[in-house]
Amino acid sequence: MESMQKINTVQVLKTAWTKVKPNFWVITNAILLTALVFFTTNLFTNYAETKGPILSLFSFALTMISESFMMFAVMKFFLDIYHKRETNVLGMFQNNKKFYKFFVLYTALNLATLAGVVFLVLPAIYIILTYSFATYILLDQNLDINASIKESEIITKGHKMELFKFWFWLLILNIFGGAFFLLGLVVTLPLTILAIIEVYKTLSTHKLNDPQ
Repeated sequence: MESMQKINTVQVLKTAWTKVKPNFWVITNAILLTALVFFTTNLFTNYAETKGPILSLFSFALTMISESFMMFAVMKFFLDIYHKRETNVLGMFQNNKKFYKFFVLYTALNLATLAGVVFLVLPAIYIILTYSFATYILLDQNLDINASIKESEIITKGHKMELFKFWFWLLILNIFGGAFFLLGLVVTLPLTILAIIEVYKTLSTHKLNDPQ
């Protein structure tokens, strides 16, 4: 029986840092722009809630689409960083052909996770551990929604405990980053995203080398 490949979170973060360091300022600009968009949409949502149900419903839909688009742009941006492709903040908003697929998948996973939290915590944890790479796979590979979900399920099989530990330490890292008046998140968020991509790529490579 094949021995399971361990996910060394410290080593993954060190590798992620080698990709953050040479791109620190462009990454910082991207993170600040994303934070500004989220802050603005949140302000608009709070304002709309005081103006009646119609505007509130409109603001909810607009917020959901805009925040999904920003997550789409951020993931594309960091995949470019990971693959050492030339990129900039404006490049985040280019090549948006896959957005509608991303929106469907991203929304479905969020709703499934939320349902898992509402009914039981364990289903939500299972969804995160099993399907958290699906959106990255969708953007990184020439796969459709169903194939991306299946691929995430395949590469995470047999690695659930290692992934649980990985996500736990990422949570601690970002709590630590947020403790410094949120400024630490400028460093910990890029590290987190690139670490997720690094683990996804590692598990994908491990699957390709699996002789079974």
